[in-house]
Amino acid sequence: MRTDLRTSGSPLCSAWRSAGKAERFSEMLSLPSETLDSVNLKEILVEKFDAPTIGVNQSIRACAFTPEICAMLEVEDGSFGMVLELTAETLGMARLSFQRIHILETE
Repeated sequence: MRTDLRTSGSPLCSAWRSAGKAERFSEMLSLPSETLDSVNLKEILVEKFDAPTIGVNQSIRACAFTPEICAMLEVEDGSFGMVLELTAETLGMARLSFQRIHILETE
């Protein structure tokens, strides 16, 4: 699932998210994207699937974005920014979600 954040019509960042095993969370595929954009993913996972977030890991790095990411963010190929990756675990330390967020550099 992809989410784009914009400021004054210009791309700010692009985020990719996925939640655990597809069969367990397949109901999420039928939710309107507007629903997922306006709520905290953790709330949906607890309320609809009884899957609380009990651990989070994150990393961030600066890099030149790939041509595909540059096209999504509407910037020149080779543009720099940061990549934030987050994973969340639920009961039994099972992976619950993964997010990769591409953040443009700012002046």
